[in-house]
Amino acid sequence: MNTNGYLSNSPFHRLLGANDYPPSPSEGAQVKTLIQNYLNDLEALDLQISEAQLVLDQLNTEHREIDRVITTHQGLIHPVRLIPREILTQIFIHSLPSTHLPVISTSQVPLSLTQVCRIWRAVALSTPSLWASIHIPIPRGQTRLLHLAATRNRRRCLTWWLDGAKGRDPLSISLHWPKALQETYGTRQDFPRTIITYSHHIRELELDLPDDNLRLIINTEPQAWPALEKLTLRLPSLPGDVARGAGVANASIWRAPMLRRVVWESVDDSFFQLPVKYESLKEIVLAGSNNVRASFTNPLEFLVLFHLSPNVETLRLQLTDSEHRDTRISAEQMRLLDHQLTPDSPDQLVLPNLTTLDLADMLYQVDDLQSMLTAFRTPALATVKYSLVDHSPPVSTTNPHPFRAFLSSQPGPILITSWTVSAKSMSITMMFECLRLMPLLKTLWVEDSRSLRDLGGDGNGRELFWTNDELLREVAPDDGLLQALLPTFHESQPSYTPAASTETRCPRLERLRLDRTRCSLDGIRDFVHTRLALCTSSQAAPFDVEASTPMNEGVSKLKHLRVGLLYPRPQSDIILGPTKFSGDGELEDDLRALGIDAMILFNDDGADVRT
Repeated sequence: MNTNGYLSNSPFHRLLGANDYPPSPSEGAQVKTLIQNYLNDLEALDLQISEAQLVLDQLNTEHREIDRVITTHQGLIHPVRLIPREILTQIFIHSLPSTHLPVISTSQVPLSLTQVCRIWRAVALSTPSLWASIHIPIPRGQTRLLHLAATRNRRRCLTWWLDGAKGRDPLSISLHWPKALQETYGTRQDFPRTIITYSHHIRELELDLPDDNLRLIINTEPQAWPALEKLTLRLPSLPGDVARGAGVANASIWRAPMLRRVVWESVDDSFFQLPVKYESLKEIVLAGSNNVRASFTNPLEFLVLFHLSPNVETLRLQLTDSEHRDTRISAEQMRLLDHQLTPDSPDQLVLPNLTTLDLADMLYQVDDLQSMLTAFRTPALATVKYSLVDHSPPVSTTNPHPFRAFLSSQPGPILITSWTVSAKSMSITMMFECLRLMPLLKTLWVEDSRSLRDLGGDGNGRELFWTNDELLREVAPDDGLLQALLPTFHESQPSYTPAASTETRCPRLERLRLDRTRCSLDGIRDFVHTRLALCTSSQAAPFDVEASTPMNEGVSKLKHLRVGLLYPRPQSDIILGPTKFSGDGELEDDLRALGIDAMILFNDDGADVRT
């Protein structure tokens, strides 16, 4: 059928565009006949289209079937089938969450591994270490029947999960009672009793429970916990809530023979009354809610703690100068302290094994903290976090800062490789002075809990400058901070070429996180390119520990970068279409192309860098 020239072949072609020619009766009859012919042609075309569509549908069906067969057969020769079972097991183990214990969810590891195929399911179920840790939120239902069903299902899943460990691997369990759970319909003790049945296999236990359920677990005999190494009581409460944990310091569980780590958060009882072997403790955490007085440590308790636990490796404290209840330190502990603090005793406290220190300072007298921190020595210290809480008085930049005084008081080389500092803890100038004393630093995190939408200063988020007041009282990151982590350049040298005689701060820096900054995108890009150019090889240059200086100008490669910016994403950073390296913006994509795990957030992204 000729489908071309329908209009041009029409005998009325010249009249089709005219409105001033009325057709005669005979011409009108010819037009009607012509229209009927065209309708016949159209009907014939519709029939051919239907036949062609049927053929096309058949071809598409056959195409999909062949594609499915190809994909299915490709699975037979997929490299994952060649992975030895032992290696697949290790991959599964390394896929477990690193920031929290696994939960009962088919969308998360390890349960998700059992949903892929029969082989993966068999490997997962035969790997006890995948099932040796779990976080258990106690379920709640809106009605009695729903609550009983949810509790029954959760307990069945829990026992199935823990039985998967087959008693070969020590268990790590976290049990959480949701604040909204009020009515339990007779199931109040179900989960604590289930945990007790596995007590002989539990190595780490974390509890967030009402006092009656808490006591049900911790008042069991110490012989029931032969493998328990770490016990965490995390009992958060809001202002106005009744503090929890009164009397738990006398529980039997503290006499567990292998207990070496205690986390004491928001517990309304004295840590110093625990019947533990303090000299055996390797981890101590005393922290928690502001409305729980026992969450804080005063100078006298600070001193007693160091004498009681000289072998501690990890220590987290919230310091205050307020006098707590007289019962916090026992008479026996005071006698021990008086016996050790003789006129002939040294004025220094040495913690030879301390590797991790986290201090939150609430002392109202800065001199008190400075004298406390300069009194002890930490030759093995590698990871440090320091923060001044919001209601502490500002520390003048002209006076010795407590943390800087602590660093300066250390007699030997400072081996700190990771430092987290709260943005409100010191000025940026003071931070630079501290950085000079930590030449081996690999990780730097300027932590700031404020939202990126909290612009601060004059409220103009598009400005790349901090106010003078902000610069004096807090770490205010901008391009100046990034430039301070680079060497200076001779004017005669090209860009990204370091001067041979300059000193680079933090030559070993691999991870940098700035939660809230006014850095420019060009400043970030220039910083990264310069650090990469300074990296003379994938291996950092040798370091003279005794001299605390680099032996040459080589620096480590920057691997991780997290930055939160106090201004909206500019048009120049917006990428239209898919990105090559899965970055959210042009700069982030460019940095990932350089092999850097980068995250650049703007204050209009709807998230903060800490999330």
